Amino acid sequence: MLNQAQSGSFNIPQITYHHLKLTNGTKVWAGNTTTINGNLIYTDVSIDGASSAPFSTVNIAGDLTSNGALTNPPIANSYTFICTSNGTQTLSGNGNQFNLFRLQTTGTSTVVLSDNSGGTTLQLGNASGGGFSLGAGSTLVLNNNSVSTVSSTNSAFAAATTGVIRGSANANLTINSAATAVGTMYMDQTTPGTTNVLKNLTYNCTNASSNLILGNQLQIAGILTHTDGALTTGGNLVLKATSGTLYGQIAGSGSGTISGNVISQYTITGGGIGWRPICSPLNGATLAQLSDDMNLDFGSLSAASANTYYFDESAVPYWNRASGTSATMDSRSYSIYMGGSAAWANPLPLTMDITGTYAGTADYTVNGLSRTGSITDTTGWQVIRNPWPSGFMWDGTTATVDDVNNVQGQQVWVFNQSDSSYTVYDNATQGVIPPFTPFTVKVVSNNTDLTFKNSARNTDSLSNFFSKTGFENYLELKVTGPTGKTDAVKWYTHPQATNGYDIYDGTKKLNTGAPNMYFMLEGQKASKEVWNTIPTENEPVFIHFFAKNAGKHTINFATENMAPGVKVVLEDLVTGKKHPVNSKPYEFTYEANSTQARFVLHFTQTITSAKEPQTANNATQIGCNGSEVTVIINKAGSFDATVFDLLGRTVANTQTVHGNGQLNTLNLNGLAAGYYLLQVKGNGVITTEKVYIK
Repeated sequence: MLNQAQSGSFNIPQITYHHLKLTNGTKVWAGNTTTINGNLIYTDVSIDGASSAPFSTVNIAGDLTSNGALTNPPIANSYTFICTSNGTQTLSGNGNQFNLFRLQTTGTSTVVLSDNSGGTTLQLGNASGGGFSLGAGSTLVLNNNSVSTVSSTNSAFAAATTGVIRGSANANLTINSAATAVGTMYMDQTTPGTTNVLKNLTYNCTNASSNLILGNQLQIAGILTHTDGALTTGGNLVLKATSGTLYGQIAGSGSGTISGNVISQYTITGGGIGWRPICSPLNGATLAQLSDDMNLDFGSLSAASANTYYFDESAVPYWNRASGTSATMDSRSYSIYMGGSAAWANPLPLTMDITGTYAGTADYTVNGLSRTGSITDTTGWQVIRNPWPSGFMWDGTTATVDDVNNVQGQQVWVFNQSDSSYTVYDNATQGVIPPFTPFTVKVVSNNTDLTFKNSARNTDSLSNFFSKTGFENYLELKVTGPTGKTDAVKWYTHPQATNGYDIYDGTKKLNTGAPNMYFMLEGQKASKEVWNTIPTENEPVFIHFFAKNAGKHTINFATENMAPGVKVVLEDLVTGKKHPVNSKPYEFTYEANSTQARFVLHFTQTITSAKEPQTANNATQIGCNGSEVTVIINKAGSFDATVFDLLGRTVANTQTVHGNGQLNTLNLNGLAAGYYLLQVKGNGVITTEKVYIK
C-alpha cells in the first residue's frame, strides 16, 4: 500500500494505484480521473479537489475508510466517486461525513455505508449538480445512516439511476433540489417492509415545478417532510406502522403537492374488547379499505350481529349501522367492535391500512354541525375526523380551531386505543390526537361550522403537553382505580365565566371501563367546572363518582396559581373524612352500585397580610398590581432582575435595577397573562417572588 503522508499541501499524482493511503496535511485530487484498483484510506487528513474543469473523479474497485479526523473539500471542489466493482464495496466514515459530488456505480456493485464507530454520513452534489447515479443492478445500502443532497438546478437522481437504495427503519434521506425534474428514486424490494423502508424522508425544494417520482414502493416509518414542489407517488408511498405508538406520518409544513395514492397504516395493540372509533387520514377512502384487515358486519343477516356503526347527533337512535363497504370515510367516522377472541370480534393486535389521497396543508372545515338531538346527554355531540396522516394538537384556543367558543368547554374527547378509555384535552391540558383517531366535541349552537387549523398538526406520536400557567385557582383531581385506569376533573376561575353552567364548563363523556368522576351543573355532567369567583363556605362543589371495578381508588391533587389564603378540603360523604387537597393523595374504597354523589369540595379564603420578603433583613420589596412590577432594594448597588415562568424558563430579558431604596418599575409587556417568578440577584442579595400579570 502506498502511503502519501507529506505535510502541507500535496497534489496526488494521477496514476493507477493498487491500495492508497492518504495521511496528514492536505491532499488534492487532480482533475480528470484517478484509478484505485484496491482500497482507499483517509487518516487524519484534509481532502481537496480541482476547483475548475476538468473536475476530479476517483474510480475505485475497493473500500473507502476514514480513520481519525477528516476535512472534506469545499462543496464546489467535491469529487465524483465511481464504484467499479461487481461485488461489495464499503464506505466507512467511522463518525465522519463524506462529501462527494456524485456517487456513481458502473457495475452491479453493492455499496454499503458502514454503521461502525458513529456511522457514515454522506452528502452528495453541489450547486452545479451531482447526486446519485446508480447503474442497473447496483444497490446503495444505507444501514442506519443519513444521506443528503445539495440543492442544484440539475437532477439529484441521474437518468441512468435504475439502481436501488436499501433502507432501514433508522435510515434518513434528505433531497434538496432546485431542479425541475428531480428524478426517479427506486428502493430495494427484496424484503418489503424492511429493505424498502426509510425512517425520515425530507424533500426540500426551492423550485415549485420540481417533481420527485417514486419508481417503486417506499415505506416511511417516521416522518415525510415536504416543503415545496411535487412528489409523485405512483401509488408507491406507504406510511408504515411499526407499533401502536409509532407510525409513518406526513408533516403539515410547506406548500408542496403530493399526487397519487398514499397507503397509511395504524396498529391497535390491545386495550381489551369493545368499540373502537376509527377514521380515515386520507381522502377518497371507503369502508372497503378496512374490510381486508378486519371483519365488518353491517347486520345484513341480523341487526344484533352488526359491528360497524356511525354517530348522528340529530337521529333517534343516534348510533346507526353503516350501510356497507361502499360507505364513505370522508365525512364520517365509525365505531367498530374489536378485541374479542373470535374472528368476528376482530382479535388484537390488528394493523389496518387505508389507501387514498393526501389532503395537503389546507385547513379542514366541517360545515353544518347540528345541535338538535332530543337525548340530553348527546345533544350537540359531534364525532370529527382527523383528516390528516399526522397528529393534530388540541390546545383549546383559536390556534387549533377558528371558533373555539362554539365548542363547549373548549374541549375534545379522544379515545386512547391502548387502554380503551377516553382522554379529554382542553385549554388546561393539551394533547396530540393521532391519525386514524376521531375526536368528539360538543357544539354550543345548531348549524355550526368549525375550521380546524393545519398549523396545529403535530408529528409527536401520542404526545401530551401540559400548560402550567395562565389559570387562576387551578385545581385538578385525578383518580386511579385498581386496574390502573384513571379519570380527572378540573376546577378553576376565569374572569368571564359565571358560577353556573356556561361555555367555559366542560361536558363529561363517560368511560364505561374506567373510573368516572364529574361535577353536576344544572343537571349537566361536567368534567371541568369554571367559576367567576372563589366559592364561599356556603357554596359546596359536588363531585360525583362511580366505577366499573370495586376496590381501592386513589385521588391525586394538583393546584396552580391559588390566590393567597385559599384552602380547599375534599369531603368524602360516604366515610365522613375531610382531606386537604394540598396534602398527600386520598385513598378510598369503592363498592359497586354505591351512591354517585360521593365528594364535596369546600373552599375557604382568609385575608392575609403582605408576604414578608425572602431575603435577610427584609432588604428587598417586590410588588405587582397586575400590569407592572415594582422593586425596591434597600441595599446599595445594582442588581439583575430576571423573569421565569413556572417551569423555570427565562421569559424576559434580564433588566438592571438599582438599590438605595430607589423605586424600580419593570416593563413586562408581551408576556401572556399568568403567574411568573421574579428573581432579584446581586451584591449578596437573592430574592424570588411569585407575581401575576393580567
